[in-house]
Amino acid sequence: MEKFEKNTVNADRVSVQGYRFEPLAEANLSNNFLFVKVMSDPDILKPFLEMVLKIKIKKLRMTEYEKTFIPDMYAKGIRMDVYADDGKNGGEGTLYNVEMQQRDEYNIGKRSRYYQSAMDIDALSRGEDYNELKNTYIIFVCLFDPFGKGRQRYTFTKICEEENEIRLDDGSAVLVLTDRPGEPEINEFYRYLKNSTDEEAESSGSTFIKQLNRQVQKVRYDRKTEVEYLNFERLQKEQYNIGRKDGYLEGEKKGEQKKEKFLAQRMKAKGMHDDELAELLDITPEKLREILSTEHAHEDPEEYKEV
Repeated sequence: MEKFEKNTVNADRVSVQGYRFEPLAEANLSNNFLFVKVMSDPDILKPFLEMVLKIKIKKLRMTEYEKTFIPDMYAKGIRMDVYADDGKNGGEGTLYNVEMQQRDEYNIGKRSRYYQSAMDIDALSRGEDYNELKNTYIIFVCLFDPFGKGRQRYTFTKICEEENEIRLDDGSAVLVLTDRPGEPEINEFYRYLKNSTDEEAESSGSTFIKQLNRQVQKVRYDRKTEVEYLNFERLQKEQYNIGRKDGYLEGEKKGEQKKEKFLAQRMKAKGMHDDELAELLDITPEKLREILSTEHAHEDPEEYKEV
């Protein structure tokens, strides 16, 4: 097996205020950055798509990895992880979007809906007619079962609820893969996805897994890619810290509201008039009425019982 030299970029595992940094050399394929880099190779993506979709693809063209769609200046931009096309420019074919999902954010349905609309708008913005829209496949590779039915795959297309044999035939489909046991080939893929080591690849009887491992090792120890990964992780940490700060401020605000509510309840119970209470708390009479009319009006939070 081809060996790759480890880079000298500092790859120590560190944790900064709860943010855990994972060195690229130790990352499994389930790491979103590594997944995107590896799957953006058409020689890897093509056999993967053929395996999970049970089809044969003559040729695959990488449209763009981590493609960002901004339908218009007021819409939310979204990033496609791996975006590919099996047809020629402007010709018939199918568009594929593959997304790695490490944790359940309970939004796969709405996420797939938005991805689909963005892909269609992107095509139509280039002047295509509705009938010229390409077929699309959105594939979620999940480390969990979002539907809890124990299936390895869930395939969604549009059918008539009243007449199940009638299909809308809009050319779109969504496939959700999970880490639940099922087809042997996909079982092996998930084992490697979670434990992306030479040992795991060597123990596999799959030619695809061995090919996949060679590409993983190549990406892991590419100097330019590792620098790119460090920059990516730096941005991730910044976003984490911003979110952490926003969460702290939001929690602090809710704490103040909770305390204000408790004080109002206690003083009201002791017979203080509303106008006096509003003045004491430095709020308007309307705000006081709102506080006193909220749910759980008689809660006694432990942290405020000394009042």
